[in-house]
Amino acid sequence: MKAGPITAWQLLGVEWHSCRLNSCKSVAAHALVANILPMPQTPAMTPYAEVDPIIDAWAAATVKKLFTEWAERPARFAYLPGLRPFECFQISVDQPIGGRVAVLARSVDTYDESKFEQRWEGATETLSAILDEATARVRTWVNRSPANGS
Repeated sequence: MKAGPITAWQLLGVEWHSCRLNSCKSVAAHALVANILPMPQTPAMTPYAEVDPIIDAWAAATVKKLFTEWAERPARFAYLPGLRPFECFQISVDQPIGGRVAVLARSVDTYDESKFEQRWEGATETLSAILDEATARVRTWVNRSPANGS
């Protein structure tokens, strides 16, 4: 059998063989190799796979660009512009865990140094409604009355 890096299905016990750690056959050694030589993720393997269709539909209707990674890790966030020059707001979606998901809306930059932030959590099947609520909240921040009549 050809020695080389193990695959995920081999790690799960479908096939045990010599790997680069001098003929190791223990789960711990294979787990170590899997961490040293990670398999590339396919779209179906991302932590966002179950909610990506919802996020993609929201992004297509709401923002110009959906960002899908940050610091070479999976992420989901988008920026919404304000009405005034240089204003910017962000909506981000945390990775779903145990059928639950969190969304965070926040100000990135405002003309009057105002700080805004709100977080929502719910079941993954409610993500569309949560994203709509977060978008509506950002729009209230965007349309707020100018400070000091400016």
